[in-house]
Amino acid sequence: MKIFCFFTCLFLGLSIYAQSDSLKVDNYPVYSVEISAGDYSGYNSSRLIDFTSLFSEYSYFIEISQGDFRLSSIYYKQTNPLFSANFIKYNRPSEDNEFFFHSRWLIGVTYHESNLFGFSHSGVERTRLDTLTAENSSEIIFLDSVVRDRHYSNYMSEQLKFNLAFHAITDPSKRWAFYAGVGLSSGFSINSKIKHVHQIENAVELTTPQDTIYALGILSSDLKTTQEMLDAYRNMTFAASIPFGFDFRIGKQSEFLRHLHLFVEFEPGVNVYIFPKIDPIASSFFAMKIGINFVL
Repeated sequence: MKIFCFFTCLFLGLSIYAQSDSLKVDNYPVYSVEISAGDYSGYNSSRLIDFTSLFSEYSYFIEISQGDFRLSSIYYKQTNPLFSANFIKYNRPSEDNEFFFHSRWLIGVTYHESNLFGFSHSGVERTRLDTLTAENSSEIIFLDSVVRDRHYSNYMSEQLKFNLAFHAITDPSKRWAFYAGVGLSSGFSINSKIKHVHQIENAVELTTPQDTIYALGILSSDLKTTQEMLDAYRNMTFAASIPFGFDFRIGKQSEFLRHLHLFVEFEPGVNVYIFPKIDPIASSFFAMKIGINFVL
């Protein structure tokens, strides 16, 4: 968050510098600064070998690899907050070519949290306490002591990205403007962690030879949960996206409000994460932003 605030102040400083050269004809912008917030959703199908290769030095992974545990990957999707700031340069079509589209270049910075991948690990130990016979039938019922050992792990990081984008846009001097384009970004993680949740459940259960667990019910259960945050490898990321959205100028008469625009943007794209020790990991994402665009 501190880094995002720093770049926001930097863009405001650039806006003051650019304002001296910003000549507008009929409300046509030359420069602007936009600040936005939104949601970032990443989609990724984890690879077990990647996770164990990156974090195998931790004791609980050694315990899992030596024990009778079932490991399963997770198709990961989680929505996280996103903040962005961009400096914008508009390009007006030449007067002798009425079909040439309006355009703009954006350069800026984006901050968001990311949950890249995760895994669950579970093991069950069942001990027979007694064998019972039902009073009204000859059905055999087992009384079992069950210990379930579960691990839930996911890799989390804060991403700082530097953006460059090109938009084709309808006439930005009008009240409404619509745009679409392409974007590229590159960045790195500034805080990478593994969130590890460990649960141990001790239960006494009734089952039959034919029934699955929980078929007859749990007589007693005790669940203990511990959680820890572990340091993890940092990553680099490269992304390509197709942003599109619309822009609305708030004011018509007020000089200040004529400079103030609201915009909504949607941005699907693909990330490539670079880690040490493993192959690059591709992940699709979708971002939605709502922000303010101040025309200088």
